[in-house]
Amino acid sequence: MATQLLRARGPGSALVLNQFGKKHSEADLLLRRISEKCNQDITQSEAMVVQAVTIHSSNDREISDSHQ
Repeated sequence: MATQLLRARGPGSALVLNQFGKKHSEADLLLRRISEKCNQDITQSEAMVVQAVTIHSSNDREISDSHQ
């Protein structure tokens, strides 16, 4: 989700306009970007764990089947 940013007019302005024209401070935008990045990393990690568990349980079934 890319947000196009436009600097608010005026000297020393710390506000930024997002694509919907809402004003946000640069600190808020930085926090939002960090949060989005962390959420992406967490989602990727969760997917890797699910994949690892799926592979592990598949291997367990194969071993179990070969012992019967």
